[in-house]
Amino acid sequence: MKLNHGLSFRLLSALFIAFTLVVFLFQLPAYLVFYPRYQEFILRNFYQTVSQKTAGKLDSFMSERFNVLKFAYQKNEIKKIMNNPYAPNVKEMLEDTGMITKYYSGNSLLVVHLTKQIFIDGQYGGTLNPKNQSDQWYFRLQATNYQYVIFTDWHQILKYPYVWLLNIIRTPDTELGVIGFGIEISELLDYLRPEDDDLNSTAAGEDPFQIMLVDSDGKIKVKKGMLFYDGENFFDDLDPLSVGDWKNWDNIHQVHKKDGTVYYYSALPLMSTKDTPSPWYLICGVSDQVLYGGTRWRVLIYFVGILFLYIGFVIYASVIISKMVIKRLSLLSFAVEAIAQNKLDTRLPDGSADEIGRLTGNISKIKDNITEYHDHLNDVIRARTEELQFALTKLEQKEELARHEILFAASIQQGLIPPPITWGDLSVSSYIRQMEQIGGDIIDVMDTEEQLVTYLADISGHGIPASMISMLTKIAFLYAIQNEENIIEIAKEVNQKIHFLINRQEIKYINYFTAFILLFRKDFSFDYISAGHIPAILFRKATKTCHLISSSSSMIGVFDTQIVKFNYKTDSLERGDKILVFSDGFINTKNPSGKKYGMEHLIEFTKEWSGVSAEEFRQLVIDDYEHHRKDRPIDDDVSLLIIERKM
Repeated sequence: MKLNHGLSFRLLSALFIAFTLVVFLFQLPAYLVFYPRYQEFILRNFYQTVSQKTAGKLDSFMSERFNVLKFAYQKNEIKKIMNNPYAPNVKEMLEDTGMITKYYSGNSLLVVHLTKQIFIDGQYGGTLNPKNQSDQWYFRLQATNYQYVIFTDWHQILKYPYVWLLNIIRTPDTELGVIGFGIEISELLDYLRPEDDDLNSTAAGEDPFQIMLVDSDGKIKVKKGMLFYDGENFFDDLDPLSVGDWKNWDNIHQVHKKDGTVYYYSALPLMSTKDTPSPWYLICGVSDQVLYGGTRWRVLIYFVGILFLYIGFVIYASVIISKMVIKRLSLLSFAVEAIAQNKLDTRLPDGSADEIGRLTGNISKIKDNITEYHDHLNDVIRARTEELQFALTKLEQKEELARHEILFAASIQQGLIPPPITWGDLSVSSYIRQMEQIGGDIIDVMDTEEQLVTYLADISGHGIPASMISMLTKIAFLYAIQNEENIIEIAKEVNQKIHFLINRQEIKYINYFTAFILLFRKDFSFDYISAGHIPAILFRKATKTCHLISSSSSMIGVFDTQIVKFNYKTDSLERGDKILVFSDGFINTKNPSGKKYGMEHLIEFTKEWSGVSAEEFRQLVIDDYEHHRKDRPIDDDVSLLIIERKM
């Protein structure tokens, strides 16, 4: 134990030296960390209690005055004067208008554009003349697009120190008019006076605290302590390098004056003036000396006190650690090391009622309960494994049920593909292959005694959502064809129903589909609409040529029927002529080397096999398509519709 005591003594000595080094060697870094934080506190307090508070009062004051102008314009008397300044009762109406400022210090101003007459507090002030220099302020207003303008040039309008808030009025009849409210400079100065008088003076008698209102160019409009001010830019006496972009000052910004003194400035925009041609900013500045004063000495004394507290703490901790901690922790450390080596029969030191004694008792409980916890953990793992296996089995059952339901839906959708149809000399055949088990391509044929209607629709998207929309599309077309005989009306009816359905919140992720619609008559003339669909191929047997046909119409479902426009074209089929309508997935299918099937290839193939029937041609096209694709999976739904007039 003597060796342990010697070790403890050396440890205590090392702790004493370490604490002493912390105090003496690291006091300066601690001071550098603490003092900037104290500075931040003072600056934040100045920003919140002076800058933000003053800006809030000014914004409230200016907004109130702007509301006075808004209220004045809403009065019927103003509107009547603007529209008819020669009415017999204008004088009485102007006197009533002048009363809008009776609860405030200031003047009211009204300028009627039709007569160029100016009235101040309801009293006639003459007629404005564009040739007079003193009247130029009004005629410059005609070039601005703003509603509110602020004038601080009191050598115009009235030769008194007023800030004029002008509400520019434009109406179809009057073109331009002005309602104004004049604020006395002294009233604004009351808002620029800080509440803390200790900041307003120094021993030298000068004013270190600066508050002023400037425009967006930095020109001083109103300055604390000055009744008349037609001032310069507020940053003229500041070092340009330290000013930077003053409009983007973040909270408080440190700047240097040209005489070397340090000031702290804030620049807050007045939100009440944001809609004016030149918004105003509140500039608040205070000198470094006023902000901090004797703070530096107080901080230094504070850290000297911290120094003595450190020394006292080191002495006290040395005594306590030596008698109560080191020896007992050493014995406990040896025992814990033995337990860590699986020597669970190691006897722990006797515990006492203090923290180390409680730690010893807890380590003993941990040793006794390790086996119990291990067995309990195995039981929990076993139970959770069984629960997960049960959940997995249920999930697999649900997946199998879903798979069967999708297969059933696919068989239903496949059964809806129309078989080959003959209508007089017309033969119609089709082919659909979905990218997934169910998809969004749909083909249908409906005939009556007088006409035959067929279409190919390509729904945006794939899978279950697209298949549901395809069923709705089939129903919509069936209803429209039964009730309408004109192809335009059929398209509009389908568009109206689909637009209503797919723009509901529940199916917002599908918002359109393309379609190619054909309506044939007994004389083999036909109308067709290409609703956002790719062109179809028309093969002429007589000339063995192919033509692309399209009508440039909007996709179905995108817009309401009241604004959508569908265009149709008319043509006819001669004997042996064919029409091929197909989805973009058909011609965009790629082979293993990445080459598309392509529109050009389909045209040449149609010319080559022009002598076979529609059903034979359908099978030849499908075989050629599959030969091109080989074993590469398709990445879109594929559909093909073939109409032929027999020879």
